[in-house]
Amino acid sequence: MKNKLLLSRMRNVIFAIAFVLLAVALIIGAFGSTWDARALVAPAETLGGFTYEIAGGAHGEAAFPYSLENLAPNMAVTVYANIEPGKYENLLVKTVYTRLRLYADDALIYECGQPGSYPSWLLDPPTLLKIVPLPQAASELRFEYISPSQRTTMSLPDIAAGSDGALSAWLFAKNVALLSVSIFLLILGLAATIISLLFQRGGAVFLHLGLFALAAGCWSFGECNATAFLVPYPVLLYLMAFGGLFSLAIPLLRYGLLIISPKKPRPMRLAATILEAAVIVALALQLTGTVALSKSMYVFHIIVPLALVVFAATTVYEHFRHKNPMAKRFALPILVIAAFAILEVVNYSLRFTDVLSLFFLLGTLIFTLMLGVIGVRYAADTRMAYEEAAAKNDFYHKMSHGLRTPMTVVSTCIQTVRRRPTEAAELLPEAQTEIMKIAKMIDDALEDGDEGEVRP
Repeated sequence: MKNKLLLSRMRNVIFAIAFVLLAVALIIGAFGSTWDARALVAPAETLGGFTYEIAGGAHGEAAFPYSLENLAPNMAVTVYANIEPGKYENLLVKTVYTRLRLYADDALIYECGQPGSYPSWLLDPPTLLKIVPLPQAASELRFEYISPSQRTTMSLPDIAAGSDGALSAWLFAKNVALLSVSIFLLILGLAATIISLLFQRGGAVFLHLGLFALAAGCWSFGECNATAFLVPYPVLLYLMAFGGLFSLAIPLLRYGLLIISPKKPRPMRLAATILEAAVIVALALQLTGTVALSKSMYVFHIIVPLALVVFAATTVYEHFRHKNPMAKRFALPILVIAAFAILEVVNYSLRFTDVLSLFFLLGTLIFTLMLGVIGVRYAADTRMAYEEAAAKNDFYHKMSHGLRTPMTVVSTCIQTVRRRPTEAAELLPEAQTEIMKIAKMIDDALEDGDEGEVRP
C-alpha cells in the first residue's frame, strides 16, 4: 500500500513539474528570444558593412553571421569594418574554433585562441565570447582570424556593440529560451537519477531516463552563448556540448530495451553498442590530439539520427507485430519529438526564432517528461509484479509445508492399515481428520483467491 501511495505521489509530482516546465518553457520560447532590450536607453546594435580578405587573394563583402567555406587549415582571414568614433563603448566578440587578433586603428585591443591559451590536445581553440572595450576614437576595426585546422568552414558570428549592460541584455535576450530549457533538462535529469535510487526494482529505468535528460541538457547548455559568462570554462563547455550530443541516444536506447523488452532486441542493442564505441573512440581521438570533437561531429550527425530511427522503428514493429503494450505507450512521445524535429527543420529555413535547436530541445523536454510518466507506470507494474511473485512464492512455501504434515499422517495410516487391518477402526478416523484439514486449507486458499489476495 505504501509503495502504491509513493508511486501515485510521484506520478502527480511529474505531471505538476511537466505542466510548470512546459508552460514556462513555451512562454520563454515564444517571447524571450524576441525581446531586444528596448527598455534600455541605448540598446546594443549588431555591426554591418564587413569586408574580408583571405590569404591568397580572395575577398568580398559579408553580412554577419557569415560562413566562409572550403578553407584550407589554419588559413589567414582578415575582416574589416568601419564604425563611428565614440558611438560604442564595447564590442561583444565571439569566435568559433578560430584564433583572433582584433585591432582598432592598428592598435591591438584583444586577442584570443592563441597557442598556449588552451590545451594542445584540443587542436583548435574552443568557442570564446568576450566583451571588449573600444577606444573612444576608434574608427576602423581589423579582425585577423586563423581558420580552424579541423574543419573547412569558418563561422563568423554576429558582432554586437554597445554598453556593458546593453550587450549583456542583448546576449541573454537572444539565449534565455535555450538557457532555460537547458537548465530544466539538467534539473529533470538530476531528479530522475535521484529517483532511481529509491527503487530496488525498476530503478534502472529512471537512471537511463535521467542520463538522457542530462545528455540533452549538457548539449544545449554547452551550445548556449550565455553560459560563457555563467561558466567561464570554455573547454568544459566544449566537452559538455559535444559529449551530450554524441551520447544522448545511448541512454534512450537502453531505456527502450528495459521498458519495451522487444522480441527482437538486437537492432537496439547493436545501435547502443555502436554509439558507445563511437563515443569512446571520439574522446580518445580528441584527448590524444588526433581528431577534434568538432570534426567527429559530422560522423555523429549520421549515426545519432540513425540510432533514433532504430529506436522508433523497433517500437513501431513491436506494437504492430507483437502487440506490445509498452510499445504502444511510446507512440505519442515519438510523434511529439518527431513533430518538434520537423518544426526545427522548418525554423531553420523560415527562422521563427533565431535560437536554433530551440524547438527540438523543447520537444526533447516534453518527450523526457512523457517518458518519465511511462517510467513511473513501468516501475509501478514492476514493483507490483515483484510483490505478487514474492507473495505467491511465500504462499506456496507455506502451503507445501502445511500440506506435508497431514499428508504424511494420512500416508502412514494407510500403510499401517495395509499391514495390520485390525487397526483400521482406530487409524481411519485419524486419516479422515487430516484429510479434512487439507480440505479446509484448500477452501481457505480458494476464498482468498476470490478476494484478490494471496494469503497462506
